[in-house]
Amino acid sequence: MTKFVHCVFVKHDGSDKKYIFCVDDMKNLKKGQRVLCDTKRGEVEGICVCDSFYLNKSALVAIVQCLNAYLPLKRVVGTVELQTTVAHIIHRFDELPF
Repeated sequence: MTKFVHCVFVKHDGSDKKYIFCVDDMKNLKKGQRVLCDTKRGEVEGICVCDSFYLNKSALVAIVQCLNAYLPLKRVVGTVELQTTVAHIIHRFDELPF
């Protein structure tokens, strides 16, 4: 039986280099989605540069060799949802000095 690995390419902020990560089978990631990745530098945010996909073991080994990456792949540990907050500054008329 052929084993497949669920993968995604991710680009981290401040870099154009793309890295390959494995993804839990139950999570389908989409291009442009922000994710949290386990890296050798700790957990780092990044952006998916493609939808997640499945590779068989031999294709994974070939891609890892071409990218100078290593096995086992590091994991995507979660997704990141950006939230914007709007702060209102109120200048009351009754606080004017005159």
